[in-house]
Amino acid sequence: ELRSWEEELSRAAVQQKYQEEALRRREQELAEREIHILERELNVIIHQLYQEKPRVQNRHGKFRRSRLKLRDGNRISLPS
Repeated sequence: ELRSWEEELSRAAVQQKYQEEALRRREQELAEREIHILERELNVIIHQLYQEKPRVQNRHGKFRRSRLKLRDGNRISLPS
């Protein structure tokens, strides 16, 4: 009976050792994956920062400032 108890304990210890090793490997894989994802996110952010901004064409308005200068600044037009 004592021998079977010792064998059971040794089997449990071996099984626990395998589980610890599996958890350690899984933790390392997750850490590597997290680093890989962070690298990809940083590359995307850097790419967005250096991406050329859209260029907006300047308006060529028909509104002339000379007409504004001709009007009297104290006179306000009637509401339309």
